This record gives sequence, structure tokens and C-alpha cells, in this order.
Amino acid sequence: MATLYSQAESNVRKTWLLITIFLVFIIAFGWLFSLILGNYVILIIAVIFSVLMSFTSYWYSDKIVLKMTKAKPIEKKDNPELFRIVE
Repeated sequence: MATLYSQAESNVRKTWLLITIFLVFIIAFGWLFSLILGNYVILIIAVIFSVLMSFTSYWYSDKIVLKMTKAKPIEKKDNPELFRIVE
């Protein structure tokens, strides 16, 4: 049976794999377009875009999701049963 720590390690590995695949895909896409159009600025833009998006998604994804769902902190007096479940 998998432990909490092994699940967390697995999630970290999967996250890095997904980020790497994204980087390779976007950079390859930019390289292909720059090759077809003969403009290597497209490749530079693709590299910058993929690195910025990967950095942003890795470090700020939790904050982005919390903002999107309009999450707010809960206090014990607001809903004691839910507070005990989450605590």
C-alpha cells in the first residue's frame, strides 16, 4: 500500500515530467514555425513563453486555483463540523 510520502514523491515526479513535456512541445512547435517562416524570433518567443508559463504554473498554481474558486479561510465558529474534518 502506498504511503502519503510515496504518493507525494510520485506527484512531484509526474509534475516535473509534465512540465518537461510542455517545455519540449512548445519549444519544438516554436522551432518548427521558425524553420518554416525563416524567422528565429519565433523560437526565442516560444522558449521565453514556455519557461515563464512553466515557472508560473509550478510556483503559483495553488494561488491561481484558490483565486478562481473564490476560496476563503474558514474559522471554527463559521462551521465547526467542517473545521474538524479538515483539521
